Amino acid sequence: MTLYELHGDGATSPATEDLTGILAEPGAEFGADGHEPTCIVVRIVIDGPIRARAWRLLWLRLACHRAARRLRERGVHRTRRFAVLPGLVAPFLVYELGTSAERYAADRLTLGGAGILRRLARLVSGCDPDAGAILVVGEHQ
Repeated sequence: MTLYELHGDGATSPATEDLTGILAEPGAEFGADGHEPTCIVVRIVIDGPIRARAWRLLWLRLACHRAARRLRERGVHRTRRFAVLPGLVAPFLVYELGTSAERYAADRLTLGGAGILRRLARLVSGCDPDAGAILVVGEHQ
């Protein structure tokens, strides 16, 4: 699998080592048609001080939609979103949002519990508030 990163200015570059290590899937070297799939990644970093983090979580859904739209403008036909916990520097847990993996991680693998503020933050942002980053990944066929 070939990974490229889409930057804010619209330029793409080969993905950095940290993204390649996080998103490399065993057995994903070749697509169904025998060609190597090409993926473009947009990082949305959430880490930071509590006020900045709360602000980013508040606008996270919009940022994910914008990233997906930018990827579609580049000819990507399928996008997926991944939460990275605790962050990109030393990821402990990576799962796809909107799947059973997200429900399992929320119920069994994260430490936050099910308090009302945590549920509200998850409802507003669309992901676990402990996530350090969201990766929006688009795949070319």
